Amino acid sequence: MFAPFYKPLIILKEGCPLGVSKVLKTPEKRRKKNHAANLRLIVKMLKKHSPQGGVTLQQMAEACGVSERNIYRYLQELKQLGIEIERHKPSQPGKPGCCYYKIKMQQENEFASEILQLVFLSQALQDCYKLQKNILSVKQFVLCCLANRYGLNLPVTCLKNIYMGQAAD
Repeated sequence: MFAPFYKPLIILKEGCPLGVSKVLKTPEKRRKKNHAANLRLIVKMLKKHSPQGGVTLQQMAEACGVSERNIYRYLQELKQLGIEIERHKPSQPGKPGCCYYKIKMQQENEFASEILQLVFLSQALQDCYKLQKNILSVKQFVLCCLANRYGLNLPVTCLKNIYMGQAAD
């Protein structure tokens, strides 16, 4: 029928080991998730006792859908909260860079409830910011309605700020 008017972005030659599905699953295409949910998931994974003695960065990154660098940031954040995380490298000749992480045993029970409380407080703070933004939007809408009702003309810059979600000067 009709020939497509666009050219494909990626042209693969025969015998090329890189498939289209691998191109689409690059790290840039990973979706962002909630920070608090990722922290919760990492704590759960660190608490689990696996046969290897912990969990790897790659496993945590795949579970959270983020890069290994973000996992390092999450681990640093947990350390700043006072959680001691053990890192050990098994002496296996076939695995040069594989390290395992887990929460130290004596702290596991002490900080479990505190960690969850901090994560939930963080989520509540994020919800407060969303509510604050919604309240400002409602106030701006009411301001426009009142100005329209009483025949007041708002300056164009004020209207732009209102519709762009910024506070009027």
